Amino acid sequence: IPSILRTPDGPEIEHLLFRDMVAHEPQSFSECRLALDYLVQMQHYGLPTRLLDVTMNPLVALYFACEEATPHPADGAVYHFAVPEQKVKHYDSDTVSVLANLAKCAYYDLCICVYPLPDLEGPFNFGLPLSFANFRSKNPYKGVESWVDELWRHILFKTSSSYWEPSYLNSFNEQEEIGSLLHQIRGEKPHFQPLIQPYDLVSIFLVKAKYGNQRITNQSGAFLLFGLELYPYQYDDGSWGPLYAFKGEGPKVPAEWIKREFIIPSDKKDTIRNELANLGITDSYIYPGIEQYAKELKQRYDL
Repeated sequence: IPSILRTPDGPEIEHLLFRDMVAHEPQSFSECRLALDYLVQMQHYGLPTRLLDVTMNPLVALYFACEEATPHPADGAVYHFAVPEQKVKHYDSDTVSVLANLAKCAYYDLCICVYPLPDLEGPFNFGLPLSFANFRSKNPYKGVESWVDELWRHILFKTSSSYWEPSYLNSFNEQEEIGSLLHQIRGEKPHFQPLIQPYDLVSIFLVKAKYGNQRITNQSGAFLLFGLELYPYQYDDGSWGPLYAFKGEGPKVPAEWIKREFIIPSDKKDTIRNELANLGITDSYIYPGIEQYAKELKQRYDL
């Protein structure tokens, strides 16, 4: 879970954190052009963002898993991810611009209708028509393991609802709520076309960012960038209404992305850190800078 989504009020104040940080330290962001550049810099300085740090280097992952938990020692863990190729993007991707600019949009400006009414027949009940009673007894949008994927396939290939004439994608992008997001995106990409993919908005992508500072280079850093949360609206009478995307808890990392989990016992951490140091994976390598190296020298010589 990225840091901005770990507290209930995180999504509500995200746009305020973004602007206050840039207003207070403009010189620290002077070379930032894209919203992703700003988020990476904010992540670097410890501000909560919708980015989650990952690394391409398993030894770096092991280093972080061996950091001591305070005040009580705890086991660590290394997660081995396998992200589908279509979910991997580079820093200048239009999809990345869409998700990164969510950080600059106010909480109440982003409640976007993804699907108008639960009049679905396909994946949610495996081809059987849904009755009104079904709408009252259970969430019609759920029911299959990969329900978001199934919903998207249904919208694209099986729906001819008058709500979305002449086409679903055009109608989706004509919503007033999309305007706020488009305004932010065009601030960095003036010629951006208003064809945001709804499925991208509620997804997670692995982003290969620019190695703009030595820390990201040494850590072989990349980021998981999180989109919006899907929220089915329920009326007072118990029936279900439209499906929305909004700045809530965000999407969950798919279980199939996590191939293996390695537990690092707390009593083995010191030994592993010493072995990593022999391979050059030290504090001053992970956090390059003269202050960190001075601290490392004092520890080495017992000062």
